[in-house]
Amino acid sequence: MPVRVHILLVVLVAVLPVVLLAAFLANGYVRAETERLERRVRDAVLDATLLIERDLAGVTATLQAVATSRALREGDLRTFRDQVMEVKALTGLDLFLRDSESRPVLNTQVPPGAPLPAGPALAEWDAEVRATGRPVISGHFLRPSSGEHRFAVIVPVFRDRAIAYFLHTSLPASRLRDDLLAQTGLPKGWAIDVVDRGGTVLARIPGDDAAVGTPVPNRELLQTAAEGDGAAHYATDRDGHEVLVAVHRSPVSGWFLVGTASVEQLLAPLHRTLRLVGAAGAVLIALALAGAWLLGDRLARAIRGLAALGATVEAGASVQALRTGIREVNEVSETLANASAALAAREAERRQAAERQQLILRELNHRVRNTLATVDSIVRLTARYVSDVAEYETRLTDRIRSLAKTHELLTGADWTQAALTQLLRNELAAYAQDDGAADGAAGAGQCRFDGPPVTLSARQAVAFGMLVHELATNAAKYGALSVPEGRVEVRWTVREEGGEANGGARQRLDFFWHESGGPPVRPPTRRGFGTQMIQRAIARDLAAELETDYAPAGLRFRLSMPLSEPHGSNGPPPGQAVKEPPAFLDARR
Repeated sequence: MPVRVHILLVVLVAVLPVVLLAAFLANGYVRAETERLERRVRDAVLDATLLIERDLAGVTATLQAVATSRALREGDLRTFRDQVMEVKALTGLDLFLRDSESRPVLNTQVPPGAPLPAGPALAEWDAEVRATGRPVISGHFLRPSSGEHRFAVIVPVFRDRAIAYFLHTSLPASRLRDDLLAQTGLPKGWAIDVVDRGGTVLARIPGDDAAVGTPVPNRELLQTAAEGDGAAHYATDRDGHEVLVAVHRSPVSGWFLVGTASVEQLLAPLHRTLRLVGAAGAVLIALALAGAWLLGDRLARAIRGLAALGATVEAGASVQALRTGIREVNEVSETLANASAALAAREAERRQAAERQQLILRELNHRVRNTLATVDSIVRLTARYVSDVAEYETRLTDRIRSLAKTHELLTGADWTQAALTQLLRNELAAYAQDDGAADGAAGAGQCRFDGPPVTLSARQAVAFGMLVHELATNAAKYGALSVPEGRVEVRWTVREEGGEANGGARQRLDFFWHESGGPPVRPPTRRGFGTQMIQRAIARDLAAELETDYAPAGLRFRLSMPLSEPHGSNGPPPGQAVKEPPAFLDARR
């Protein structure tokens, strides 16, 4: 079959997944939009709740302030009546005072001295006030004289920590609708009911006087709200229409605010959007089928160009990407061109890697020769100054381990440098326990370090490590580290030397090793391994100056050396004298 037929079949096969994907996306969109609408209903109910709670809180605060009247606490009802009449003039609230048995005592609607009418039946809520000792918002009741729907705010009046009176105000239920719910500005088709704790409707917006005082439908939703479920639910209203219901319980009054919205009106814009998207999708699929047939020949020519390009790449030649009117073909051709370039680049990298490997092998060979030469020197010099095989094994093992520690330290820095403080810790760890202080800080054990941060080159570190090893070994066997009360103080400083006339300033390291608290020191009578090693590794290779003081209180050793690399590997820089190192490491042996 020609390419056009294949493309048409591909598009036809792709229609089903596209439709399924569109259905999946539409379902997700509907779900997200429904959740948004549910949040709108819940937010509207919460806003209405906050309006009512703020109003009730203000009324309650007014009553609580009146309840603190001194005249009321002292039983001066005449003065108290004058006070509450002023409150009525300011707030428009009629106040009622009843004794602890709920009998009327004062009524701002009745002139002084006139008989007090029986008030509404508030015994149920009086009992709640008496039990809790806190203000209570009553539920729905009818005004005895007019049958008006009302509710009350009741606060206790205490005397000697006991409730002496009940002070309340009676408010019309229409206040909730006309003064508070009217501020919410609900969209068309929405409604909010205020329901008391008994399930009786107190107010409804849009205004529906017939619903006030009647039980709310779907009472099970009130129970759901009481249990803390804040989700919206679908139900049927009084007219049999499906509505979205959100219920919120006020923590101030205990009332329920029930918001309802017509599902049909809520989802009408969503349905229109889905119909529009579905029609557009059908048109696009039809256009895709038509375009597939027209582009078949064009794609066939591009495929033939790709085949020719692939053959060129297979032959190992460099190619240029095609430029056609089809993006995918261009991407494939660009990939082929990149692959050709990548093959050439990998070949170049392979050659470079081989060259790097040869360089590394030469460097490794150089380092191994130097290490073996050092080991050979240690082996030969150690053998000269031991009397038996066991002593030879012990000393040789210690010195090779010291060399290995220094090499390990250098390996962590790519064999370029090593910190002087870390080198000292490595060598002295077997003889004295340092507190792990940082560079330049003093330790708390037998060994104390003090000096600025100093970095030694690889060759300097190897030689310096051997020196410190011999110093530590001598101190551990015969010196300060051989007894618990002995101490070794290691200090070093860095100073500038030279000037413009001598080729510029250079840094020089002054290193001091002072022992104290150990056995008395006696000058050496012979030269041993330590002297030979220092002469070769320090004085000769690193152009160092050494001084030793065999004070009876403890050995004192000083080393001074340039921190820059020496000019030659077999001696000091030209013109610089090297003092013959004293045989301090042979002392007391």
